Amino acid sequence: MVALLLFAVSYQQSQQSQESQESQESEDSVPNAATADSVIESRVVPSQRPAGEQQAGSESASGSSSNLPGSGVDASGAPVAGRNSTGQRLDSSEPVLSDRVFYVIQEAQQRQLEDQWEESLAELNALYSDFDSMTPFEQATLLNFYTNVLVRLEMWQESISAFSLLLTVEDLRPDINSRALMALGQLHASVDEVSTAIAYYQEWLEFTRGMTGLEAQTAIVEQQLQSLTGR
Repeated sequence: MVALLLFAVSYQQSQQSQESQESQESEDSVPNAATADSVIESRVVPSQRPAGEQQAGSESASGSSSNLPGSGVDASGAPVAGRNSTGQRLDSSEPVLSDRVFYVIQEAQQRQLEDQWEESLAELNALYSDFDSMTPFEQATLLNFYTNVLVRLEMWQESISAFSLLLTVEDLRPDINSRALMALGQLHASVDEVSTAIAYYQEWLEFTRGMTGLEAQTAIVEQQLQSLTGR
């Protein structure tokens, strides 16, 4: 299997106060789904990363689940989808989750906190049955959490399908789009679908061209492309 150096993309640049987090709701309105990227990094080929990176990846993956909330905040501690830390709706023009979507995802988060990943998947599967009737914002939010659980359970083909579906959601935020492209490159490479992995890595490079702050990720992707193509 081709060696991968997997890089977890962080959507929270620093730990901020609750007041600062609420003021940035328009920028961080889609939850991180407990950083599925960190799980890919720690689960797919951890033995092929440098020792320091292995430890950091493991801490990131375990920390993401231990910090999961039981209320209206995402995996990083920020308010979820137009709600405050107690789950109450905020007065915001930003899109918000319906009550049903919010509370199912909240319950799924709690299951993850208790390390009950199969039960969390069952909660999300029930919600997924209504996927076509959801708003694009709800679809993106659900799939963020859904991909996290699938990766945690090492359901690689199902993860590929869910990340692919995420790319079809209307008005998808650029950082989530780039995250999905990166994950698909990693996942296809992990199941020896080399040509497809190359295509997603190349698409990631094209999509993120001109974006700032992605120098490290770009170097990783270029290294992986070189490894996969043998050049």
